[in-house]
Amino acid sequence: MRVVVVSFDSLAASALGCHGNEWVESPTFDRLAARGVVFPRALSHREVISAANSQNRTRAIWENGLARGAKIRWLRDERAAAIPGGLEAMHGKGRVVSGGSGWDCSPQQVPEAELFRSAAELVADDWDLLWVASAGVQPPWQPPEGFATLYFEDFAERGFPVTESDRTDWGTHPAVYGGAVSLLDHWLGEFVAALERDAERRATLLIVTAWEGMAWQPILGQTAELPEWHAERLTVPLVVTAMGELSGWSPLASWRPPRPVRAVDEVCRLLEGASDPSAIAGWLERTWTSTGDAQPLLLQGENWDVVETDSWKGVFGNEGPSGTFAEQLFVRPDDRWEVNDVASIHHGVMQELQAVRARS
Repeated sequence: MRVVVVSFDSLAASALGCHGNEWVESPTFDRLAARGVVFPRALSHREVISAANSQNRTRAIWENGLARGAKIRWLRDERAAAIPGGLEAMHGKGRVVSGGSGWDCSPQQVPEAELFRSAAELVADDWDLLWVASAGVQPPWQPPEGFATLYFEDFAERGFPVTESDRTDWGTHPAVYGGAVSLLDHWLGEFVAALERDAERRATLLIVTAWEGMAWQPILGQTAELPEWHAERLTVPLVVTAMGELSGWSPLASWRPPRPVRAVDEVCRLLEGASDPSAIAGWLERTWTSTGDAQPLLLQGENWDVVETDSWKGVFGNEGPSGTFAEQLFVRPDDRWEVNDVASIHHGVMQELQAVRARS
């Protein structure tokens, strides 16, 4: 068995059909999700991914893998952050790819096209781990014009018209973000198709995730000014699927683990488990389908801490230029947009979450 990791620096889970979006076309993500494991509450942001423990853990994975003689390859879009754990410095068998950008660029010339075409060319080679790192969809959003305007009509029907002759606001309009996501999904599909064609020769475990989400949608009829801790910035895609014959995978297909997890932790867990291909599916089934009490998840940002459990999300931090301390509480996962702060009527819950934060 070999392992492929596809990571995006920034990609909103809520822009994908497998996470409930009904108008952005993402057939590649949706097809992978239909036969794999999707984490509806995978969380991450820059502070988490750059934390020392995550970097040390991934570095140990690379060191152990190389020590065992694992054949590791990597590709990175020049706009993307370095692969966690210092893989590029430790192992030179990879390269950085580039491409064009902007409204007038051809879809064939964008960095995603070169990145995933290059990845597809590597599929037939002999390797154990391939990491493909993309910048994802970064602001300002500037996909080629054909994709930028792909959903203008849909948004006009929803009351958010865009003036096609004036590109001034295109870079911040959610319709343009949707078009950029569909373009990315298209080129990811080219790579996935190559993996599928090669699956009979060797089973592959494919992990697709992002390190940061994006607050990109108009909410409640207005373009929202969303703080960094908002769900759309914290929630990222995490899809894991098997290609070819991977023993024990069938019970995991279409599984949706309900618990909040850090995306980087699950990627590390999968890479560590991949050292024993014969046992990985059974081990993951026990881990992901466990019915025991889930541990609260603490996310630490620059000005905010978030404590999340199966039922609650507590937000603690400084608000505004005066630095006033604020506490907020949302019901998880029902309050998807986090519009109903119920901290004032659940004092006991806030105290429990505050205690978790203090212990951490």
